[in-house]
Amino acid sequence: MVTQCQIVNRTVNIGYGASYLMHKPVHCGYWGKKGTGINCWAVGLFDGQTTVMVKQRFGVEGADEVISALNAATEMVKEADPTLDDVLAAIEVWRMMPQIGGRAMFPAFFLWYYHGGFKDRWNNPLFNDKMMTKSFDEYFEEAVESNWFTNLDKPSRDHTPRILIECGGNQLRRTRGGRGVLLDTLWKNLKLAVCIDIRMSATALNSDVLLPAAQHYEKVSFHLPTPAMLTLQLSDKSAEPQGEAKEEWEIFHLLLMKISQIAQERNLDGFQVSDIGPEEDRYRKYSELPDRYSLNGHLLNSEDVAEEMVRDTVFAGTLNDEVDLNYLREHGFSKFKDWGMSPMALGQSSPLPVDETFSVFRDHYEKGTPYPTLTRRAQFLIEHPWFVDAKEDLPVHKDAPLMGGTYKFRMTGGHNRWSIHAMNMGNPYLLETHRGEPHAVMHPRDAKELGVKDFDFIKVKNDVGEFKVRVKLSPCQRPSGLTIYNGWDSFMFKDMVASNEVEPGMVKWLNMAMGYGHLKYAPMEWQPAPVDRPIFVDIQTAE
Repeated sequence: MVTQCQIVNRTVNIGYGASYLMHKPVHCGYWGKKGTGINCWAVGLFDGQTTVMVKQRFGVEGADEVISALNAATEMVKEADPTLDDVLAAIEVWRMMPQIGGRAMFPAFFLWYYHGGFKDRWNNPLFNDKMMTKSFDEYFEEAVESNWFTNLDKPSRDHTPRILIECGGNQLRRTRGGRGVLLDTLWKNLKLAVCIDIRMSATALNSDVLLPAAQHYEKVSFHLPTPAMLTLQLSDKSAEPQGEAKEEWEIFHLLLMKISQIAQERNLDGFQVSDIGPEEDRYRKYSELPDRYSLNGHLLNSEDVAEEMVRDTVFAGTLNDEVDLNYLREHGFSKFKDWGMSPMALGQSSPLPVDETFSVFRDHYEKGTPYPTLTRRAQFLIEHPWFVDAKEDLPVHKDAPLMGGTYKFRMTGGHNRWSIHAMNMGNPYLLETHRGEPHAVMHPRDAKELGVKDFDFIKVKNDVGEFKVRVKLSPCQRPSGLTIYNGWDSFMFKDMVASNEVEPGMVKWLNMAMGYGHLKYAPMEWQPAPVDRPIFVDIQTAE
């Protein structure tokens, strides 16, 4: 696991989690000290989320089997490499899992490349770094042939997705390129698109079936537990789901019951889920799916699942013994008492504080604990041949590639002040706190040259797409810049075409580089992903 820290156009690998910094703190010795350095954000701590998703039987007995298996794997890794401590070994196990049989998560990169229409964009020399010595495809094939993505290239180029179930996301809004690329590629080959959502999102509007999900206060859930809070906070159910809405857990259980029923009617036995891992775990019988999912009928709704997650977390030693669902309902939250077993939590490399503020990386500073990098140090030099070839073996400034085309204006974005994501942007009360519709921030000087007034419509276009949006004038905007904030759904724009239509969604070829210590895929960590640099666009007046 590596922390990815952006310094201009350069990814610096320093440790574990996800954090952002400039290089000065490490050179000045600021890491691991209170009030200085950086802050790490990473999910973890709530171990019951992991155990409940993977265990094969109900109760703490099932959790004990999961924890024992992880401990055994960690000890095997330590035996193979005695230089590893418990944390480094746990991180290595996390990195290895997807390639030795863990099928919970694959990089979305291959879906985009093979089936999402991005291959041609990523191979556009104009949109890429001018220092690339080979085409994107040549780097891609080298990465695959080097076995850096063994068992991870799913779905493969020969396996066209036919059914898409979207839950907890909004692909047509969040994906760079949006409708303009996905509807003509991935969507065109689907036999069925299903969206599970609390609202009529952009993806829901383009799906064959919308399954209404229960709202946040219509089910039992938890706030995301991170080192920033060090507490588990309950979000309790306060109302019954409205209309036909159901909890996501119940929706998937009902789907599996129906699949099992239809399979029985058609005399279908089962299906192969993998070619790797233990033989007994490679095959699934349709008739067993509902019970495998619900642990023989014990987990049928969000309350059952929440209760089991809390019980397992107590068993794992991360919450105090008195904590259960009733305790959380009475107190609202509970402090964690230990980091637990998650590498994302252990990688904070600090004592879990009691009644004091938290500072990451204290173990590295106070105890000399090694970093999970190739050199076991806070590493800036990366001598991977691709990085050396790109002249990025050390941090370096590079001008932004012309993503979008050769145009004057640079479009950037950011989080808006009203909502992190799109689900709240259409809320009528929040709409009253701003102009009520999408807008792009422009400098008054640029507006004058274009003949544009505040609140006018403009057309923003480049080589990959176009959209229309209102203008908001502000001297705070950098001249020749255009800022449009995150979260506006496509149906809020004129002609229902959103700002992501002009985003090429470029992936930097160095993100495919692996086979070098800490440069290795792990769920939610090092993997090829779109690089959000400025998007070059043209601006015209519009009706």
